Amino acid sequence: MVVLTPILMYTSNIGASGGEQKPLTTLVTMPILTLIGATIISIVTPFIFRTWSRSNKWFIVLTVLFSILTAIFIYQYYFEKTYSYVEKNREINGNKIEIKTEYYDDENKVIRSISFWKNGKRDSTWTVLSKEGKTISEKVYKDDQLIKRK
Repeated sequence: MVVLTPILMYTSNIGASGGEQKPLTTLVTMPILTLIGATIISIVTPFIFRTWSRSNKWFIVLTVLFSILTAIFIYQYYFEKTYSYVEKNREINGNKIEIKTEYYDDENKVIRSISFWKNGKRDSTWTVLSKEGKTISEKVYKDDQLIKRK
């Protein structure tokens, strides 16, 4: 990983337009690929080195634990559903106002959070709600500065 990452970051940028971030995407992807590769190698090793693995049962236990942790990570990273959201953009008195509403699920439209931006900066009261609709936290912003936490 240490050798391949800089090489792949450089080669992924060849022919890319100026605004693309292929090197950064490669940098973030490499540890994930390394983790998956290490898991595959640790699963295959006991089958290749049977006599060694019979005398070192601890390796099999570590392999199983490592594989379970990797599977949990992959599930959370790739398959766990993120919150859906709706963004509304308005212009009021020459100010660009963005309102982002996050939902726990798409069907019932149970609100998770509401946040506001004014001209690209955090503004107004940001609210996080529980699935039951109770307020978990509120933060008040003005010009991207936290003013009050409730």
